[in-house]
Amino acid sequence: MMGAEVGEILVRRDDNNRIVGVVVRDLPSERVGEVTQSVHRFLRAVVASMNDYLHVPSRMVLEEELRLDVDRTDPHLSREIDAILETLLIGLNMLAEEYPAELVVRESSIGVQV
Repeated sequence: MMGAEVGEILVRRDDNNRIVGVVVRDLPSERVGEVTQSVHRFLRAVVASMNDYLHVPSRMVLEEELRLDVDRTDPHLSREIDAILETLLIGLNMLAEEYPAELVVRESSIGVQV
C-alpha cells in the first residue's frame, strides 16, 4: 500500500482526562470491509449504548470527517460513560495494532477556554 494515506482517529479528552469525542479522518476506502467497517461498527455500538442504555445523548456525524460527540453534562453517569468510551478506545487501539499501515489512534486534550 505504497503512498496510501493512513486513517486517523483522534480521541478528544477534557481537562479531567475524560473522553468527550472522537474524530475519524481519512479512513482507507480500499479496506472498507475490514478497517472502515470495524471503526463504524465500534462507533455505532457506542452511540447505541449511550442512547439506549444510559439515555445519554450522543451521535455520529458524517461531514468532512466522521465525528462522535458525547454529552458529558450528567455527573452521575461519569463512570458508566467512562467505561463505554475507554472500552471503545481499547478496541480502536487493538484495530490500529492489527492494521498499523492503515490506521493510527491519537489522543488530544482540550482545555476549557475562559
